[in-house]
Amino acid sequence: MYLRDLLAGLRRRWYLVIVGLLLSAGLAWYVFTLVPVSYSARLSVLLLPPQSVTGEGENPFLNLSGMAPAMDVLTRRVDADVVRSQLEDQYPEAEYVVFADSSTSGPMVVAETTAPTATVTLQVLDAVKGELVSSLDSMQADLGVPAPARITLTDVSVDTKATLDTSNRTQFVLAAGAAGLGITILLTGIIDGLIMSRRASRSGAPGIDPAEPGMELPPLR
Repeated sequence: MYLRDLLAGLRRRWYLVIVGLLLSAGLAWYVFTLVPVSYSARLSVLLLPPQSVTGEGENPFLNLSGMAPAMDVLTRRVDADVVRSQLEDQYPEAEYVVFADSSTSGPMVVAETTAPTATVTLQVLDAVKGELVSSLDSMQADLGVPAPARITLTDVSVDTKATLDTSNRTQFVLAAGAAGLGITILLTGIIDGLIMSRRASRSGAPGIDPAEPGMELPPLR
């Protein structure tokens, strides 16, 4: 019963519904222009054992076991505040994460960057890659590991183009449009109820409004 009355009220106050829809569309457009899009890029690098371990002419991919501790130390080092603060100062609007790839059994490190523009996203990705290489080299140098015996990194995949991500903007636009529609329906129903109640009190016949379309008075006998 309530739903039928609400729909009838929306039909009677169709002009208010149109105004509300226009305002809702304007709100959604304002949110669309206000919320920025973001770009993301990703790289994957693999830790390889030194040639002194694999031997001359041997396949290094057959000797990947035992490098999990080095991978954990590397990810923690690049994710530390010292490194992160330097990159954040250089690229204040960008974000990045570095983590060990749990989807593979090999010592693979993944880095993902996010920024408002594609250019900055790729620049941050390149900077994070440089930090991975330099951090791996410096932490082995600190232990006095000679260069021929050091673990190295090799690229598995590196994005050369940033990916546009509009999901955040879309969610806000849909939320704004839904909020505007809900407020339109609510206010239209309240206004229609007030008008109907006032007219009914004036006519002395509650619930009957002879001035409204679709409402007919019973015939006189």
